[in-house]
This record gives sequence, C-alpha cells and structure tokens, in this order.
Amino acid sequence: MLWVRLAFLAASPAFSSPLPSSNKLTQERPRVLGTRRCLIKDFEKRPSVTHLLDHPFIKGTQGKVLFLQKQLANVLRDQKRLNPVAKTSMHVSRHERMHTRRAYRVEDADRHCLEDDLVNLEVLDEDTIIYWLEKRYADALIYTYVGDILIALNPFQNLSIYSPQFSRLYHGVKRASNPPHIFASADNAYQCLVTFNKDQCIVISGESGSGKTESTHLIVQHLTFLGKANNQTLRQKILQVNSLVEAFGNACTAINDNSSRFGKYLEMMFTPTGAVMGARISEYLLEKSRVIKQATGEKNFHIFYYIYAGLYHQKKLSEFRLPEEKPPRYIAAETGRVMKDIMSKESYRRQFEAIQHCFRIIGFTNKEVHSVYRILAGILNIGNIEFAAIASQHQTDKSEVPNPEALENAACVLCISPEELQEALTSYCVVTRGETIVRANTVDRAADVRDAISAEDRMNVGILDIFGFEDFQRNSFEQLCINIANEQIQFYFNQHVFALEQMEYQNEGIDAVPVQYEDNCPLLDMFLQKPLGLLALLDEESRFPQATDQTLVGNLAQTRARITASSRSLPPHFSAGKAKVDTLEMIRHPEETTNMKRQTMASYFRYSLMDLLSKMVVGQPHFVRCIKPNDERKALQFSQDRVLAQLRSTGILETVSIRRQGYSHRILFEDFVKRYYYLAFRAHQTPPVNKESCVAILEKSRLDRWVLGKTKVFLKYYHVEQLNLLLREVLGRVVMLQAYAKGWLGARRYKRAREKREKAALAIQSAWRGYDARRKFKQISHRRGESAVRAQAVLQTSPEKRSCPDSEAESNNGHEETSSDSSAKAATDRYANLCIGMLPSASWGLRLVEETIQATSSGAKVSLSRSMSS
Repeated sequence: MLWVRLAFLAASPAFSSPLPSSNKLTQERPRVLGTRRCLIKDFEKRPSVTHLLDHPFIKGTQGKVLFLQKQLANVLRDQKRLNPVAKTSMHVSRHERMHTRRAYRVEDADRHCLEDDLVNLEVLDEDTIIYWLEKRYADALIYTYVGDILIALNPFQNLSIYSPQFSRLYHGVKRASNPPHIFASADNAYQCLVTFNKDQCIVISGESGSGKTESTHLIVQHLTFLGKANNQTLRQKILQVNSLVEAFGNACTAINDNSSRFGKYLEMMFTPTGAVMGARISEYLLEKSRVIKQATGEKNFHIFYYIYAGLYHQKKLSEFRLPEEKPPRYIAAETGRVMKDIMSKESYRRQFEAIQHCFRIIGFTNKEVHSVYRILAGILNIGNIEFAAIASQHQTDKSEVPNPEALENAACVLCISPEELQEALTSYCVVTRGETIVRANTVDRAADVRDAISAEDRMNVGILDIFGFEDFQRNSFEQLCINIANEQIQFYFNQHVFALEQMEYQNEGIDAVPVQYEDNCPLLDMFLQKPLGLLALLDEESRFPQATDQTLVGNLAQTRARITASSRSLPPHFSAGKAKVDTLEMIRHPEETTNMKRQTMASYFRYSLMDLLSKMVVGQPHFVRCIKPNDERKALQFSQDRVLAQLRSTGILETVSIRRQGYSHRILFEDFVKRYYYLAFRAHQTPPVNKESCVAILEKSRLDRWVLGKTKVFLKYYHVEQLNLLLREVLGRVVMLQAYAKGWLGARRYKRAREKREKAALAIQSAWRGYDARRKFKQISHRRGESAVRAQAVLQTSPEKRSCPDSEAESNNGHEETSSDSSAKAATDRYANLCIGMLPSASWGLRLVEETIQATSSGAKVSLSRSMSS
C-alpha cells in the first residue's frame, strides 16, 4: 500500500518532487511512467518490488517518509475539500447519523496522526514543541502524547468530546487509532489493571487553574463506564462523592475560582474481572487556615456559601443562629458583597440543592445532614466570639468573652452549654507528674484556640488530584507546604521517568545515552531532611514559648549556608535569601491542640505527605500533565511564554528525549514468558524461562527496537500496547473456541435431557393409562354385579303375585287379566329402566334382563320384551 500511496502522490498535481533536477521534462516522464506501471491491475504485468526499489523516484524518497506522508495527507485533505461527498436527504432526513453496527468514529480522527505524539517529531527542540502545541490548541485539540504521558491544555470552554459515544470509542482499542484523549489514559490504566492484575496510579499535576480537578472528574467518569457496575446506585455514589468532597475542600482564589485546597487521593476498587465494586477518598494536606482567614480577593471554602444561601432561601437562618444582615466574620469579605451575593446569586442556591442531592445519593440520613449543617453553622458562630483581657489578683493576662450573645449562639448550635465552651476557649490543662493544672489563656492564645477549633474538621486504581503550585505577593506557611508537595510530586515523576530507568540500564548492561534532567532532591532535603531541614528547625523553634520571628530567621540563616539549591517551583528570590514566606505566619500557626502529643503543622504536613507517597508507590504510575495556556482564563488564547515556563518546570523536553531513546517498560524474563507465551507457544506447552523464549515471543510478535538485558526485557512505550492487543486477539480466539465448544456441549446435554424427558413422559402416560383402564374395569364389574342382583330380586317377586288364588278373579277373568297385565307391565318397565341406567350399555343390559326372565312364565316374558322394545 505504501507504493500505491507514493504513486498516487507522484501523480498528484499538488506534489512537488523533492528531487532536484534542471530538466523538468526529464524528471516528469519517468515519474508518470512509473505511476502508470504501479497502477496496472494485471498482477503479472505489474512491476515487482525489486523493480520499484530501483526506480529513480523511489530512490529519491529514502529518508523522507515522514515528509511524504505529510504531503500525502495534505493532498487527500485538499481533494476531500474540493470534492466533498454530499449526504442524501433520504439518509439524513430524520437523523444526523445512520444507526448501524459500525463503531463510532471521530471525524478527521487521523488528520493529525503524526503530531499526536511529540516523540514522532523529526526536529526536537522547544520551539518545535511550542509550535505544534499552539497549532493543535488552535484546532481545539487540547490533548497531546509524549510517549505514554498525556499533556492536557485547559481549553477554558466546554468541549463536546466527553459524551458516552466517546467513552465507547476509547474502550480497549489501539491508542493510535483515535486522537489523544484523557479517556485513553484512563483506558490504559484500566487495561493494565485487568491484564497485569496490578494496582495502578494516575498522577494529575500542574499549576493552579490548569484543569486538574476537571481531568479527575473525566477519569472517574470513564473508569465507572469501563467498570460497568451492576449496581447503578454504586456508580452514582462514586460520581457524586467527588463533587461533595470538592465542595468542602475547594475555594475561590485570586487565580482560580475552583481551586483545590487539599490533596485528594481517590482509590477505585475493582474485581479481578474488571467490575467496579467501590471507591474510597483520602484527604491530605487540607488548608485549614482558610477557614479562619483568607487573603485579599479570596474566599472561604465553597460549602459555607452554599449552606448559607440554601438556609437563607429556606428561611432557616434563625434556626442555626445565623444573621441575615451582617455576614459572619469567617466569610465576610473586604468588599462587603457577601450577603448580597448569597441572596442574589442563583448559582449558590443551585449548588446547595446539588449538595442535598449528593447527600441523598450517598446515603446520609436527614438527621446526619442536619448535624453537618449544625457543625458548619457552629464554626461560623464561633468566629464571631471576641475576647478581652481582664486583671485578677494573681494573674494579669487572663481573658474573657465580653459578648455573651455570640457565645450563646455558638453553644446552642453545637448543643453544649455556654460555660463549657467558654472554659474550653479561655483555659487549658497541663498534666505534670500525674497532676492536672488548669491555666488561663491570654487573649492572643484564646483567639488561636478559637481558630484551631474552627479549623479542626475531620485490586485499585488510585487517582491523585493535588493542589497546584501558586505564587502570591504574600505566601503563608501552608502555601509553602503546597509548593513543597508539588516538588515532591515532581520528584516522584523524575524517579519513575528518569532515575529508575537509567539505573536499570546500568544494572542490566544496556548501552543507552543518558538523558540529563534537573534533579530537585537537594531542594527537598533542604526542607524535609532531619535535623537540619527547614521544617525540622521550625518544629524545634515552635517548642520554645518565647520564640519570635527574629529567632527563627537567625536559625534559618545559620543552616542556610550548608545547603544551596535552586527551585523551579518556588519563587526564584527564595533561594537568593529573600524569603517570601511570612515568618510570622509560620510561628503563629496554631498547634494541633486537640492532639495530646502537641503535633505541629510542619510535622503533620510531613507525615501526611509520607502517607500519600506510600499509597502512590504501590501502583504502576500513569502521568497527566495539565498546562495552563494563559493567565486570563480565556479560550483559544495561547501564551507561548507561560506554556514554555510550565514545560520547562515539568521536564517535558527531557521526557520527550528519554521516551524516544529509552525503554520505559522493563519486564523480568519470568513475568514476560508467563504473560505472553501464548503468542509463540501452544497452550499446553511450558516454555523455559530464558532469553530464547523471550526472543521467540518478540520475533513472533514482529516487534522491533527491543533489547534484552541480563534478567529483563526492555521495551519501548508502545510495545506493551501492541503485545496486549496481540494477546487479546489470541485470547479472543480461545474464548470464541471455548464458546463454540460450550455451546455444542450444552446443545448435546439439552438433547439428551429432552430425550430422557420424552421417555419419562411416555412411561408416565403408559402407567396412567393402565391404571385408568383397571380402575374403570373394576367400576364396571361392580356395577354389573349390583345390577344383576337387583334385576333378580325384582323378577323373583312377579311369580308369587301371579300364583295367589282369588275367587273374584276367576269370575271376572277377562277384566282382571287385563288389569294384571297392566300392573305387571308398569312394574317391569320401572325396574328395567332402573337396571339399564346402572349398566354400561342399554343392549348389554337388555340381554341380561332377557336371559334372567327366561326362567319366568311365558306371559311375563312377552310383556317384558314388549316393554323393553318400546
């Protein structure tokens, strides 16, 4: 087919030959002749492959295959545009598309097949990558591959590429057969889960506002489609719980209206056959300080505004002691438009209804939902409590609550007494040598305790959606933790993509060119290492009661000279000594007072980060790199500088190089033979685990550019997909054969069961007929005996009556004889009818009666015969 395409390309007027020649006519003649010879239908007259390879035109195409493919694609596209195929009105009069059994395909799906994967680019540099990303973004192609890694540009608009038709399109098919899509990444993780029976992990990373949360929604949506849960309610719960958690953990910031203020790790659990059976969400690194204070232009968590607006429209604010005129302090913005937005914005009310729907779907009872509302309202009421200093005889730094109304409102909503709440806010307990000492809090400490109480709310495919890197004019301590977490995710990416892969090359003796990349391990050591890490020093400083900003800065300056590092994630002037993080925020950040171990925020952050990484390293990673094309959040606007900065910080250029040169899949000989021996050996064979078996499988699969190490098979990123497709095809044939065999066996079993059933039916029918015949015979015999007895009894009484002497009868012989004959006839008829009704048939009964009457007189016999005949 390649020669036919080249011949068609050579015959096209839009083609300009790459062969330099001074004589155009001399160049055109062999090209046309070669084209005609290639298009000959007679196989015997058609030139062979040897002749085609010796043709000047074919020789001139060596090393220019990609260039010619691009030209051929352009020619086909131009001809399609000049000669479009019109649809007939008969086919599209009622429907946009005919309903056939063909698989749904995206229009022009193969138009940008070469640029779908940046690894295929001939020229590899930053300008080329930026050019193709911008060109694809202008065509609304927001997804691009870098080997097995997906780049997702935020479109800042709704795209109609996430319908169920697209879900069916990206289900167990070859990745190159469809345009890049986030559904393809989800399908790849799902197929690896089912094929390898190993946990998977999808890491979604990027700056704030780059589309990570929406990408998580789409991956969960496609995984629930692939899992095909039998319980429809379970699918709805998995989809709804994500939105509910985001309402409690997302907030509006200066650069993103729906920014995740926590790390979310969603674990979807599947059966060995691939059916989804449940989900679990783990929360990490929640930005609790946002509950009590927000920066200028930012808001509190979404849930507070949704609940406030919903209770306002339901006329239930007074039930939860919330004011209608002045908003609580925790959600009161500097602009003063909070209450106006709550009362007028329709979006808040719709979100409140959506939250109620989520509660119902997930299974919350009305009592539990009411408790959630009370807790949220109690947090808002606690924020309105103020403190004042009072003097006493023995202590001058005590505090009290001067506004009892706010204290009573908060206590009433939380269902506790005001005295208990005031004691918890204005005092604390110290246990020393078994004795409990209650000490009063100062005004500042009481405020810290108030804010700490308000902030204290408490086979898998893992999906990580973590807050993105942010850089503001004033960065809090938690903002520093957010950026450190992003550096840790980048380190995880570097380890899997660069460090571990190149380490395998050295251990297995593979000759590969090392790829240079920027290692951020020194930066993480500067913050997380003990005992000289900055967070460890902060923990140590926070244990001193009289610590100040100056003492902390002094300790940091003493250790800074020992470690030098530059960061791509942190502000550049941080490493230059101008710390942009507010040290006051770091010192005054409230401790976890509810924890008896007095765990600080820094130690909590470290442990939470370690717990998150321990779950991530279990599964096979899949990476989705979200890119923010512009800071104005406008559709179809591509800022080359912003995109280039993000590509550099995420190491995309180095990733393209290592995916082109390296081997992303390293499989042990034992696992490789056990997994793919069906491709080259028979099912009953047990091939040995050695290089020869691996080579036989690879050669049978017709793969190229693979390498064998000492103990592992090194494959390109696309090899595993090809092997899985071949294995699925072989297993499909096996399943088809099994289906036919099971069908034949089932039909044979059914035939035998039917024959056995028929024989049993005949036996039952025969037995029943015999039983019924014997029963009827017994009934007839019984009736015959009774009829005979009755007939004999009746006939025996007639001669006695006729033999009685009567003088008057003799004198009146003629009249009496007539009278006697009439009476005898009537009696005989009556008893004869009775006997006949009890006998099986009238003729048989007649014969029986006649035979019985033969012993009687001749006159009675004649009379009875005449009566029976009548």
